[in-house]
Amino acid sequence: MFVLSVVVLVAALVVSLIPFATDGSAGPTSAFRAQQELDAVAFELGGSPGARYSGTLTTTGAGGPPRKVEFTDLTVASTKNAEGDITYDTSTAQYRQIGNYRYLKGPAQLWTDLFDGAPILRQLDLKVTENRWTNLRYSGLPDLGYLLSPALLAGRIGNAERIRAPSAGPELPAPNQGLPDARFWPTSDPEITAIDDDTIRVGTLATTFDPQTKQVTHIEGEFASSGTQVDIDADVTLLGADDLTAMFTDERSLLPDLTSVPAPAVPLASDAVTARGVGACTPASCPFLITATGTLDAEVAEDMRGVTGHVNYGLTTTFTVDDAAPGAVGGTCTRVVSAPFGGRTQTTCAATRLPAGTRVVRPNTAIEYLPFIDTTEADLASYLDSQEQSSELPITMERTGAKKGDAARYNDQVVGFPSSYVVRQGDYLFDGVGPEGNLIVSFAPGYAEHVTAGRFDPAWPGTALLTEQLTKQVAAAGDRDVTYVAAEPATAAALRALVVAEGIAPGKVGVFATPLTAD
Repeated sequence: MFVLSVVVLVAALVVSLIPFATDGSAGPTSAFRAQQELDAVAFELGGSPGARYSGTLTTTGAGGPPRKVEFTDLTVASTKNAEGDITYDTSTAQYRQIGNYRYLKGPAQLWTDLFDGAPILRQLDLKVTENRWTNLRYSGLPDLGYLLSPALLAGRIGNAERIRAPSAGPELPAPNQGLPDARFWPTSDPEITAIDDDTIRVGTLATTFDPQTKQVTHIEGEFASSGTQVDIDADVTLLGADDLTAMFTDERSLLPDLTSVPAPAVPLASDAVTARGVGACTPASCPFLITATGTLDAEVAEDMRGVTGHVNYGLTTTFTVDDAAPGAVGGTCTRVVSAPFGGRTQTTCAATRLPAGTRVVRPNTAIEYLPFIDTTEADLASYLDSQEQSSELPITMERTGAKKGDAARYNDQVVGFPSSYVVRQGDYLFDGVGPEGNLIVSFAPGYAEHVTAGRFDPAWPGTALLTEQLTKQVAAAGDRDVTYVAAEPATAAALRALVVAEGIAPGKVGVFATPLTAD
């Protein structure tokens, strides 16, 4: 998922975009005044390079147990970088996050608690994780950098569209008129309540702020994120760029320790280790070939494509010989091997000292394993540099009209903002900004029906508009890259063809297909 992570300079053109009451009064309704106030607060939060949090955050996914994390003075940048100590269950550990990479250093018991009695615990070699940096991928521990990124959290506290979609009035003339992502002037009151002069509630999420500075001081309540329910109760202190220098310096000092780290929650295929007989069996020796692979579970294989890593195995093989009890005859064979992700390694084990007349020998291999995710210090340093540079980029947020239906939901999914929030860069309104400062445009369901033979139908008026938009986006982006995220694979293919046809420099506009999901 792409997310916002930038310093935001707020130029909130809110007043001119808020519809006034239709009951004959001279001003906006109380709900729209609350929206106006909340926009100022949200944009102040989103405009902060970082924030410091003290409190709790609990996530509850479909069918999974609640995951509650406590933290004090946890520093989080809008780039999703984070630093601080957290407590999960009974264990306290150091938490570090470099953009999409999350790390933990603490007692092995914390990992035991995360697996919550899962059968796989019998095979994982968790003692290796004791007070060692580990990768949190697939762990279920809340992604604190993503959930507490000030820029993303700004979108969540101001997202009244999730509570009730606004009634749509006239379609706005730019930039998406006539397209599935068209925006419309709202004509109904937002579901927002001003509890006091310093607290505004959207749904169950209450935001407390300083009425003078508009800086958030506390957030409490619930919101949904990527199919997960999030419950937050935290004090908030906004931070400037200088306040983040120590965090980036500390993360840079850790890079040598992060090049090969255990990733206990990366799941393996059920048949990652197999054994078969090779050669003839004699009373002296009955050999078996054991194959240990780095094959990942099918559910994560696509997501892990391009990720480098390996699996360390400790293999203990005993044998069942005829009707004897397992392990009673044939001896014991132990091996320590390693297999790269997607690769394999092989070793042999032999049953020995078999009774004369032995008919059947079956191997029984007990597995202890631990996956590792590998990268280079140079790659991590380059990524961290881009994160730090992105944290200093000025971006202007504005309020505009809202998209409808799936278009609004997809906009929220892709950039983490309500569709009525946009990012102005030059003369163009983008849907959002990614971790490296890339400007994001989302393409909701509905474009694919206008694709013929891998290209947008030239007879469709939208084709000319998309072509014009592409030119304007590239010009407005300047040194930044543009990222297209499309809900339909056919749309993504047609967008790639359009980028090539218009002669855009390779890499300037990236195109990705990500389906619309329920939230």
